[in-house]
Formats: sequence, C-alpha cells, structure tokens
Amino acid sequence: MIRKVISDLEEIVESDGTIEDVRDYVIETLVDFFELPKINEENYPQIVLDYSELDFEIKQFSKESHYNVEHNFIFYAPGNFDALAEESMHFINYFFNETTGQKFNYGSGIDYFYSHVLAEALGHFASKLVFGMKFDEERIKGTEAYDLYLEHLKFESNIKGLTSENFNQNCPLEKIFKQDIKEISSTLHFLGYNLGEKMFKAYEEKRFFKKELRDLIYNDFKEKGSSMDIYLSLVEFLE
Repeated sequence: MIRKVISDLEEIVESDGTIEDVRDYVIETLVDFFELPKINEENYPQIVLDYSELDFEIKQFSKESHYNVEHNFIFYAPGNFDALAEESMHFINYFFNETTGQKFNYGSGIDYFYSHVLAEALGHFASKLVFGMKFDEERIKGTEAYDLYLEHLKFESNIKGLTSENFNQNCPLEKIFKQDIKEISSTLHFLGYNLGEKMFKAYEEKRFFKKELRDLIYNDFKEKGSSMDIYLSLVEFLE
C-alpha cells in the first residue's frame, strides 16, 4: 500500500497538485482503509502554512505540524508529508469521536493522558501506513520527556494483570504530571508512537485487525479509567 500511495502522491505533485490535493488524498485513503463513513469535503480541515493566513486569533503558536481542534485546521510545516498523515488522522479521530479534543485538565489527568496516547498511536499508525514513517528514538534521546518515556516503558514491562483500579505507585504518572505541559505532551506522544509501531507490526502479522483500530476511533472513553485499561491491555497483547 505504501508504494501505491507514494506513487499516487508523486503523480499529484507532478501534475502541479496543491497541498490541499494531498490532504484530500490522505484523508480519503485513511477513511477507506479504516472502512469509515465518507466525510464530506466541506468538513475537511483547512491547511495553514503561515499563521498570518488565519482570519482569527489563536492563543498558542507552534512551529511543528499539528491539528487545531477548535478551528479545524492543520498547521503544516512544509517538507513533512508524514506529519500530514498523522494530523489528518487526528482530524478523522476527532470527527468521529470528540474525546481527543478535550483540553488538558489536571483533575482528569489519567483519562486525558491515555486517551491522547491512544490518539497518537492511531496518528503514528496512519503516518506509517501512508508514508512508511518510523518512530526514530535517536532524535529524542537526552530529553526529559524521553527519560520519562523510558521510565513508563519500564513500568509497562511489569504490568500483567494491571488495571486502572490496581496500579500502584510504581506508575510514573505522578512524576510526569509534575512537568510542564510541553514535557507532558512530548511524553504521551512518544508513548503513542511506540504503541503505533507495535500496532502496525501486529496488523502486518495479522494479529491486530481493522475492527480493533476502528474500536479505538469510536471509543469515547467516558468510563473513568477506561483509556488506561485499554492502553495497558494493548501493551500486554502486542508484546
């Protein structure tokens, strides 16, 4: 599938296609793959290359590609097509399930944290499916978030039978939540990318299927602790 997508994208570029054409193709490819209902193009996110293009003000600026839930746009850092697939997946995920659009709330930290880890796992799965993107740990080594990520992986290695109701102080969440929002976000991204790699590998090995992927998209995680339980069960299953 990756070769076909790359070939199709090269054709779009060679025919002077726009970044919107690429966005459309990526979204349609992902919707078809996950066997989701068609999304009307009028609902597609705007592609923003420069914040000056916006006719409204936003409070936070980022130079990295990201999907803005509130205003439904993808800020795209040029030359990074794989990010377009990841952010398009976030749009799709939010379109079918608004859970991932929640703003950070320390009062519901566990539920927020793991629902977003799962969303990032889907995003990475999408970028890997469309562009063959690989989670490169070398570029994040030496950061505080990377150390927290490793600490969480160590915790995960002993989680058999562990759920949100019986996890103990060995879980590094308390330490993670003491960091600033940037470090928290980076840590959950790394955990999501790592899980996305495992999901994709299991999908290729026919141990993990589209139904399970769709279940993640549609799950609203309204039940307290459910996102953590699903994350932990996936980690154990995908080992």
